[in-house]
Amino acid sequence: MKKKYVIIPLICIVALILFANCTYTTQENEYSVVKQFGKIVDTNNTAGLRFKVPFIQSVSYVSKATQIYDLPSS
Repeated sequence: MKKKYVIIPLICIVALILFANCTYTTQENEYSVVKQFGKIVDTNNTAGLRFKVPFIQSVSYVSKATQIYDLPSS
């Protein structure tokens, strides 16, 4: 009977950790870039909650204040 009281909180903790690794949020003032094994898989420019594959994909953020442009070749 005591084992049930130990197992249930452990399952809840593992589920919370897995959920935290599956989700990420993009703020209104930033871009998010999802990379899988170093290759860009997805980019997002709208704010909101998003999902990713845990432990395989990683997310990096770039501020929208940073101007990204291409210079013409000379």
